[in-house]
Amino acid sequence: MNIVNARRSASRRLVVLLYGGAVTNLMRAIAAVEAGNVEKRVLELNKALAIIAQLQGTLDSKKAAPSPLNSTSFITLCVLRSWKPA
Repeated sequence: MNIVNARRSASRRLVVLLYGGAVTNLMRAIAAVEAGNVEKRVLELNKALAIIAQLQGTLDSKKAAPSPLNSTSFITLCVLRSWKPA
């Protein structure tokens, strides 16, 4: 494996880990909603949204292979599905 491929592989793993962190935060936010813990819900949603915003800003959608992870609509759906009115 050459250096370029190693960097690409590491970058892909980092993106997957970050999305995993966002999903974890969204799941924690849902649990907080169910428990009636508004402060925790806000904290976890803010963490997830910060990760998602950073990834959206750094992913090059013109170079990336088609993937639901690169889709703004996918990300929006995840956020909307995680939110329930208190």
